[in-house]
Amino acid sequence: MRSSRLASGVTSCRLPSQRLSLIVGRHNGSAMGDVIPLLDVIAKLAWPILAAALLYYYRSLVKSLLQVAVARVQRGDEIRVGIVTIGQAVGQLKLPSAGELLTDDHLALIHRSWRVPKRDSEFGGRRMYQIHVIVFGTPEALRRIQYVV
Repeated sequence: MRSSRLASGVTSCRLPSQRLSLIVGRHNGSAMGDVIPLLDVIAKLAWPILAAALLYYYRSLVKSLLQVAVARVQRGDEIRVGIVTIGQAVGQLKLPSAGELLTDDHLALIHRSWRVPKRDSEFGGRRMYQIHVIVFGTPEALRRIQYVV
């Protein structure tokens, strides 16, 4: 068997009964041009696959972070991610008409509460909490409030 290197990357081999030509860049009869679309598909899927793998790997941490975010929004906090704001009051409160009962369309309650362990001893060892409540509304709606329970 005799082989020689020719110009343009072609290797020619002479076997007793046949001649075999291999062109650099061909594998099993397919050209590199056939592989490029496959590489494009892999490149487009690389980031989504990586993101999905990381989300799966850190799923318990992501779940915990989402639970904390939901709890904060339920508590009344505002969370801003880019242009999206979650937990913010939407729109204006309505002005009540004469004789109309006040509803959540007319008033909003803003509240915070927290544990105050240093005050437990003053109340016989019972667990003490501090609560702040703010009633927010139009002047007409606030004028109609007699008391808050």
